Amino acid sequence: MRSFSFTYSDSLPELMHSLDISIAVSSFQASRLLLFSSSGSSISLLPRLFRRCMGIDALNNNLVVTDSTSVQFFANMPELAASYPRQPDTYTDLLVPRAKWITGDLDIHDVAITSRGILAVNTKFSCICLIGESYSFVPIWTPPFISALEPDDRCHLNGFACEGEEPTWATALGSTDTQEGWRNTTDLGILLHLPSNTLAATELSMPHSPRVHNNKVYFCEASDGTLSCYDPHNNNVAVIYTANGFTRGLDIVGDYALVGVSGMREGSRISHLVRPEFRSASAHIDVVDLRNGTKVGSIQFQGDLREVSNIRVLQGWKRPGILNMESDLHTKIVSTPNASYWTP
Repeated sequence: MRSFSFTYSDSLPELMHSLDISIAVSSFQASRLLLFSSSGSSISLLPRLFRRCMGIDALNNNLVVTDSTSVQFFANMPELAASYPRQPDTYTDLLVPRAKWITGDLDIHDVAITSRGILAVNTKFSCICLIGESYSFVPIWTPPFISALEPDDRCHLNGFACEGEEPTWATALGSTDTQEGWRNTTDLGILLHLPSNTLAATELSMPHSPRVHNNKVYFCEASDGTLSCYDPHNNNVAVIYTANGFTRGLDIVGDYALVGVSGMREGSRISHLVRPEFRSASAHIDVVDLRNGTKVGSIQFQGDLREVSNIRVLQGWKRPGILNMESDLHTKIVSTPNASYWTP
């Protein structure tokens, strides 16, 4: 089991408390889902094992997490949180597994809960897809330059953002149409506009994690270590913030962006594409004020956690707990529309 610890800036507990948020972080490298919550004066961490997890989304009272070969769906049952057998009177919310879709290895980087189901960016097959019961996936959109649906990771399509419930923007590391053709360069990254099926921005530095906020598209340019912003009104890309590591994983709440920053794991196949100083960087999360581009807080990791994959804000969940499927504790829960129970 990987061993790591964390520290945080003095200002962060109060900021998280004032925003009424907890934070979910995935790490593919460490096979962990991390839930950070604040009491107002300190921050608590709950780590859970999810093998090669990357994609996370939260909507209403639900959470979705992707791992190496599946997509898992969780329902929040706050009525059971206080009586959680292993730590009673600890959590205000309790995320309980309700469904698991076996997808096979799709290398899912990003995911979204929508009214028509769970959408995912299927990096291995270069498409955005719908996750369901009958198939590993159902493709709903493919970049216009991709000529065939094959497990080739042709352009490293790695993130998407919805406006309303429709996927509108996506990032990829190139407009290549050959097996892993994107691996040879860092400056051919693209931002795609799905409704028009066009490239909105090009020559980006390994873009990841697009998010829509105030009619603009924010994303990470990973190999430059930046948080950037695309304005659809003038087609301009501007750097908002520069970190001291490989940027990947982003979410926005109010005026603040939470930016994942990583070093490179040993043996990474892309380590030669990033700045040499990034290879030894420690993993952390920077909280950036979007009004002026300044860092106002951070969480720093020490030990074996070297990479952040994805970040999601959990609005209104003060101290969430979560049950994974590594133990059988989740099988002790029975729920109905009117009541939920811990069973013997």
